[in-house]
Amino acid sequence: HISPANKLDLGRPYAPVKQRSGIAIKHETSLGRHFTLRGHEEIPLTNNLDRRDPPVPFVRGASIDLYATGGEALYFLGSGGYFDDHRWGVKGELRKYFADSRFDLGVIGARVRDKKFGDYLNELLGSGSIRIPRYDLTLSAYGGRFLLGDDGWRAETRRYFGRSEVDFYIYDTEFTRTEGGVRFVLPLAGYNQKDYSPVRISLAPFFSYEYRSRGYGGGDFLAWTSSVESFRKRLFPWYLREHLELIEAVAKGMPR
Repeated sequence: HISPANKLDLGRPYAPVKQRSGIAIKHETSLGRHFTLRGHEEIPLTNNLDRRDPPVPFVRGASIDLYATGGEALYFLGSGGYFDDHRWGVKGELRKYFADSRFDLGVIGARVRDKKFGDYLNELLGSGSIRIPRYDLTLSAYGGRFLLGDDGWRAETRRYFGRSEVDFYIYDTEFTRTEGGVRFVLPLAGYNQKDYSPVRISLAPFFSYEYRSRGYGGGDFLAWTSSVESFRKRLFPWYLREHLELIEAVAKGMPR
């Protein structure tokens, strides 16, 4: 997927605004049953965030993911590689769904080397969710140790409007007082959902924006977009409807 990329840093009071704009490239390649290679690169066209002149391409993320199921509605996702912001390591999530996926319980763990600060970061969280299919609404809660080593809790509410998504969340850890934020995920016009040729090049399917009352400093996950729930989006009704032709093409080519 190819999409516009932009990062804006408002900085401190009376400090100049810094910006980076360019093109983002995301790719996903199957390496066989259960294994996937994922990558995210950016090609900045203008860049005064880190004073590079001229702008040079850089990697935002690269990992090999293992996605597997076991038993009834039990899912595991393991990732190893580069998680952006100078962090290398591994992440794992085990999640069990109940009552036709209306409820779930899970545990998330991660250990990464932060080369920027020369130290290891550990994450260990328990979580649970309740879904109300009638309203496409999900309520989630997390508790334990977050990425920066801060113990505390976080609660989220997520609402889907077809392909669009709106999230509200609050959190309180030993590094912060009670803080909150909002995240929007909106579909991009121009995404070719019916192209299932061997080479598929189009705009990215979504644009994501997040605002929080406190910036860097607590209640953070490691790569929140890489989760069991993000993989299971492919089972949502709107996703299956949009990719029906692809599913039919794959089914026709499978041996009986």
